[in-house]
Amino acid sequence: MKNKLRYYLVSGILVISFLLIIAIFIVQIGLSSVFSAYEDSVIVTGYLDISGALWKRPGEFILYYSDLIRIVSFLFLLIPYVIIMEQMVRRLMKRLKNAESEKELLIIGMAHDLKTPITTIKGYSQALCDEVIQDEKQKREYLEAINRKAVQLDTLINLLFDYVSLGSAAYALKPERMNIVEVIKENIGLFYTDFEERGIHFTFEVPEEPVYIQGDVKQLNRVFENLYGNALKFNHAGDVVHTEVSLMGKRIAIYVEDTGEPIPEDIADNLFDPFVMGEHSRKSGSGNGLGLCIAAKIMELHHGRLLLSRAREGYTKSFLLLLENK
Repeated sequence: MKNKLRYYLVSGILVISFLLIIAIFIVQIGLSSVFSAYEDSVIVTGYLDISGALWKRPGEFILYYSDLIRIVSFLFLLIPYVIIMEQMVRRLMKRLKNAESEKELLIIGMAHDLKTPITTIKGYSQALCDEVIQDEKQKREYLEAINRKAVQLDTLINLLFDYVSLGSAAYALKPERMNIVEVIKENIGLFYTDFEERGIHFTFEVPEEPVYIQGDVKQLNRVFENLYGNALKFNHAGDVVHTEVSLMGKRIAIYVEDTGEPIPEDIADNLFDPFVMGEHSRKSGSGNGLGLCIAAKIMELHHGRLLLSRAREGYTKSFLLLLENK
């Protein structure tokens, strides 16, 4: 992240400097053209004797009015250049500071989430090694608990790897022309039975005709898997999970909304930050706070956005995905 921001800073300076040089070049050509049209004008022939004004030795240092105008025009171009550069540097330094804070929060969250399963594995395995547990049934329970925590660790580490990979400059999507409606239908099909077994109503409104985008199918599947997985986790029998696709010119708006548990106000503003999750997920161990963060990064890589939208009438929460129609 820091290297990426430095790259933006250096490239920004180079681009703005190049534009300044072009602007100066154009202004100089324009002034020269104007001056050449009036060869006998005061602007061309007149001059200011600076040496006579400064050290009483006239004729040593004179400045023609045409050159003075060029210098003034250069300064007028230089002032906005300095202002733009100062604002750009300040903005990038702020982003760099935020990136440092995000890195610290990531490390703190990672340490917190790794500590619990490691403590369980360490304690249970030590008890088995010391032969504290003699009952075979209890030994089996301890081994199963160790296995569950090992799986949880493996999942968390894989998610951390994905999170870091998606944010690196070296990562690249594998885009192809795809029908986003078909991707949504496939994901609905994958989750439909699970929702049905839980007594959750799964409804959708999608266009009959194909809606094409340039996207990475595998990564976009992960976005919908996360949204539907969360909907399955935080909805109960009788609740409704609804998916709707709306076309707005070249923009595609995809709503995934439900009538289940609302998102707590204390985490709503930071929902897409790493390791942000509600108390229910943290206490039950059913979440890791990385899923929505990764989904949002995937959408950014597709030049789109994943937002927590204001819940539409009849729903308690609404996620909005924005993409470009290709």
